[in-house]
Amino acid sequence: EERFLFPIYPMLCVGAALVVDEVALFASELVERFAPSSPWNTQKMKQGITIAALIPIVLISVSRSAALVANYSSPLKAYSRLHEHMTTVRDGPITVCVGGEWY
Repeated sequence: EERFLFPIYPMLCVGAALVVDEVALFASELVERFAPSSPWNTQKMKQGITIAALIPIVLISVSRSAALVANYSSPLKAYSRLHEHMTTVRDGPITVCVGGEWY
């Protein structure tokens, strides 16, 4: 499960950053070796490859965060509805089962 993997996430980020950096460095060295008179600046090329690799990662991360908020917010919605019911209708005590997380 994902909750047991949280200690390794920082190491995954460091590893991914190293891979992106090495791939960008390798690509810029290839351009220098096989096209030394190329108009491409190797530093700009390395930055371009890094940005091109990071844009999909950022988009996927943001969409995952949005999906988590949208798909796991039902307890908040249920309790908000219960609060509305409690403030408008005062019939007496209300029993709510939260053990099985059914709403």
